[in-house]
Amino acid sequence: MATAYVCISTIAVAQTNGDSTSEPRHSYFKFSLSYLSNAVYNGRKDSSVLPYLNPTISWHDKGGFYLAAGISYLAGEGAQIDAGELTAGYEFENRDGKLSGDLYGTKYFISNGSYSVKGEVKGALGASLNYNLGPVALGGGADLAFSGKTDIGINMGLGHVFELGNDKNWSVNPSIQLNAGTQSFYENYLKKRKYSQGRRRRGSVTAAPSNIIVVSKSFAVLDYELSLPVEYTGHKWGLFFTPVFSIPENGFKYSINNGVTYLSENLSNSFYAELGAYLKF
Repeated sequence: MATAYVCISTIAVAQTNGDSTSEPRHSYFKFSLSYLSNAVYNGRKDSSVLPYLNPTISWHDKGGFYLAAGISYLAGEGAQIDAGELTAGYEFENRDGKLSGDLYGTKYFISNGSYSVKGEVKGALGASLNYNLGPVALGGGADLAFSGKTDIGINMGLGHVFELGNDKNWSVNPSIQLNAGTQSFYENYLKKRKYSQGRRRRGSVTAAPSNIIVVSKSFAVLDYELSLPVEYTGHKWGLFFTPVFSIPENGFKYSINNGVTYLSENLSNSFYAELGAYLKF
């Protein structure tokens, strides 16, 4: 299923957020509620910590088609509904459950007051493919993100699921992932969000840019992510917790005074986590 607006971007090399590929196909509704400690996207983040509450409702047809709608509510200072999204997609897997994949399209609705680094992304189309070799599961995906210019992104990673408990209700999935792509989304964030006039009026940014110039980069590695998803799966409900450590790469060089001087972006490692629960009916 498509990644939510501010959700963790780790690829689904195995079951993720309660969608186990081992279950027989049947149609169902699903409601989930999660808390994200900070909005980090491809290793990029705002100077302010942005925690979110993310309620999502979705319908999954037994043939693999699904529809989902969700909102992202900023839970910290300046609390507000920051974004909404609508997604349509198709999930599939082979009979033994080793090969699975996802095709999706998402439309985002973003508040003008949002400071998320993904705030200028208006929509996305993507696909992922995952194969379980036994000792290790391999996954990869590609997407197009629309934010003025179209960004091309890919991700690839590996992991292994350990099932615990007498009924194997618990699972732990240590994973590593690489994200790469272009960065029009981030250039637009710098120009229209981080150094916006509205934000300067609120006193969140001390600099007063006269004209922002970004030295654009071509396709490059954006970050490496280490994650340890933990999940409990009940009959029609579940709990999940996903801590992530992100190591960003290839920061921008930009000017906020019409090219008089240039700054090298100071990217820093991030640790963040998502905690949530879901109910199927």
